[in-house]
Amino acid sequence: MGTSLRNRMLAWLIRFRPAIYLRFKGLGVHRLGEARLFLELHADLVAHGEGLSTLRERYNLWMLAGRLAGRPGAIAEFGVYRGASARLLAAAKGAAPLYLFDTFSGLPASDPSRDGNFREGGFADTRIEEVKASLREWPNVHFCPGFFPQSATALPLDLRFKLVHLDADLHASTLDGLRFFYPRMLIGGIIILHDYNDRSVPGVRSALDDFLGDKPEVLIEIWDTQALIVKL
Repeated sequence: MGTSLRNRMLAWLIRFRPAIYLRFKGLGVHRLGEARLFLELHADLVAHGEGLSTLRERYNLWMLAGRLAGRPGAIAEFGVYRGASARLLAAAKGAAPLYLFDTFSGLPASDPSRDGNFREGGFADTRIEEVKASLREWPNVHFCPGFFPQSATALPLDLRFKLVHLDADLHASTLDGLRFFYPRMLIGGIIILHDYNDRSVPGVRSALDDFLGDKPEVLIEIWDTQALIVKL
């Protein structure tokens, strides 16, 4: 069976037999079965083969963005790629502005001693026009293409964030993201990192551990590979 057909069949199961799908995932009694919009978005991502994040990781983003929807502050994602997680954030964010940072031309230079098998130019199979098209139904979404943090220089000086999703893969990029966003987080705001517990992405873990060395925040590890900190 081809991957495309298998993905379409799995997406059908998520849409029309979600209870069976969630039991298969070991989540038969979890309340995410009631999150119909989330499951529809997840099914669409599965159908299109967007598989760089898991069901649990996607639900974590969806739940956090939804919980914070009524609070002041902006949302940001650094490391957009094809826009899969950005769609979840856009759909759950309410009226909050969403800022999306990516080169949209592949990874910047990597450090082989810190970044495992990641190399410059990886994940270049994305086009900003396609990502914009996939997010066109949601208002107040702002694209910031280019190399970070230079791509953030045009942001309002008083802009503050309540939720930031870092998925930058590389040690230096992750550290750049933490250094930029941490002082701009509102009290109670959340920074969530993808790949923290993925052994094939060592730069993310080392960057966060190094950054938190002199900070008061406590690292919270969550499934599957994510970790988060809540700004004190």
